Amino acid sequence: MKAHRWQYFGMATLVGLAIALIAGGLLRPSPVIDLGPINLTPGTIVRGTFQPGYAERYAIGIRMDQKVAERLYPCVVSIEAMLRPACERTTSLWPVALSFKLSADGRDISNQIEPDNSTGGGEYEGQETYTWIAAYIRLVPGKTYQLTARSTGHASPLASARPHLVVSAAGAPGLLEGIAIAQIAELLLGAVLIAGSAVWALIGSRYRRSAKAQRA
Repeated sequence: MKAHRWQYFGMATLVGLAIALIAGGLLRPSPVIDLGPINLTPGTIVRGTFQPGYAERYAIGIRMDQKVAERLYPCVVSIEAMLRPACERTTSLWPVALSFKLSADGRDISNQIEPDNSTGGGEYEGQETYTWIAAYIRLVPGKTYQLTARSTGHASPLASARPHLVVSAAGAPGLLEGIAIAQIAELLLGAVLIAGSAVWALIGSRYRRSAKAQRA
């Protein structure tokens, strides 16, 4: 009877470890923190509190519907349109402009924000999402950050693109690949543990049947 208890305990331990590994792989922190919708009317202020999941250089930006943004400002958002002579001959001004304040555990670290000085472009996710990058900041896990963004540009037309204020480490070199590799490793190890517990259960069942047959 005691042997059976130890067998059940061992199986339960393996299954528990497998579940923990699989859950850990699936629930890893997202590299993109969405702080919610932002009104780009001049003077509007948006605040968001968050805790980063990784020690990385994060981009602070505005994520929006790519197709709407391309239709409104093709010479800034559309890579294809940028190459056309019409866009090369004109200076298309991007209407979004923001000022930021950032604190970490209540301490003002706004001076650590690095403005993005690039003249155009952004981050694209397929054909659905475009993220304009306004600035960069290096963040670390374990701290609570509060970001305040104030719209200083005239970007009200972009309301139809459903803009969101985001803090993203998705562009950090090797981060997404590292997350994917870790997730795959944890999922595979969890699957191996579950398979091991199933084999253990099968061997135990056969052993018990054999023992009963011998006693009979």
